[in-house]
Amino acid sequence: RDRHWNQLSKELGFEVRPGVTLVTMQDVYGLELSLHQDVILKVSEVAGKEHGIEKNLAQMKDEWKEMQFEIQPYKYDGVYIMKGADEVQQLLDDHQTLTQ
Repeated sequence: RDRHWNQLSKELGFEVRPGVTLVTMQDVYGLELSLHQDVILKVSEVAGKEHGIEKNLAQMKDEWKEMQFEIQPYKYDGVYIMKGADEVQQLLDDHQTLTQ
């Protein structure tokens, strides 16, 4: 993502952009990127973790799209109950665990 390339460029003090300043392996050597492995690794780790979170979030959204709530009246006193609450609770618990 652009924000990661921007962060990398800012921390390195020079522009690093695929297709612009990074086209060939010679560009990698010319910029002496091997001297900045610690910075590159740090930004890469953050990018990887963000990608994992975004992927999990998209999966969670898809799972909730299919979830349907069935509401029924309970007796005759104007109160309603949700049927299938166990399935909803299980999905919610699974997603809470995934995001921790």
